[in-house]
Amino acid sequence: EEEDEPEPGLVPVAGLPTVSSRAGGSGGSSTRARGRAELYFAHPLRVYAGAEEEAPGCTHPVRHGEQFQVGALYLEALAAPGHTVGSLMFKLANAVSHVDDRPGAGKQARGDDSVPDVCDVGQDTGGGSSSSSSGLPMDVLFTGDTLFSGGCGAQFEGCDLDVEHCFATMLAECSLPEALLFPGHEYTCHLLDGRVKDAIDTWAAVEPPGQFLAYCGAYYVAAHRRTLRDKVPTVPVTLTSERLLNPHFDRGL
Repeated sequence: EEEDEPEPGLVPVAGLPTVSSRAGGSGGSSTRARGRAELYFAHPLRVYAGAEEEAPGCTHPVRHGEQFQVGALYLEALAAPGHTVGSLMFKLANAVSHVDDRPGAGKQARGDDSVPDVCDVGQDTGGGSSSSSSGLPMDVLFTGDTLFSGGCGAQFEGCDLDVEHCFATMLAECSLPEALLFPGHEYTCHLLDGRVKDAIDTWAAVEPPGQFLAYCGAYYVAAHRRTLRDKVPTVPVTLTSERLLNPHFDRGL
């Protein structure tokens, strides 16, 4: 029997990976969120969450290193304890970057730290990662509250050592400098504004100007995007840009 076509304007959802059990990471995954009306699904929804979490609505608990499929996406769970003890990141295993022959294409080959113009999902019949004949493999990581652009989430159930571990995990899992990082929240302007103010108050006058100018430039770009009528997103970000702007990356690695 053929499946019903979704109503115009609706997007069918095959599954829902959640990054933590706190309200910001999974509070909407339960069929009844606190203080809100019930959510009704057209079919049973698979909800993936950390096995050590008590995420509401979880149907498929996963642990570090386990892989699963949501629609055309092949995802791998990466342990990221700290924000909560069972927090996860999800690595997209079959993403490819299209080769583009338009003017200005090939920015990554020249080392330009820009978000790739096109990101797609490669064809894979074996349940793992593969590249498409029309593109190159690329790293894509959904970080949840482990990383925000310019900072990280609060360590409600962790410590500074957990932060170091999680950021080292990102470096280990992303082999390409143009890897795309998708934070769980968009706090870019707020965090970069704090970095600029901290630099002015403490070290900008005595350190070489490169780092301070990088913060200023990144904050200007983010603030400009968010003040446009359509509020252009500041995410995803690239691994290269975050290694420059995010103080939680160990620059010695």
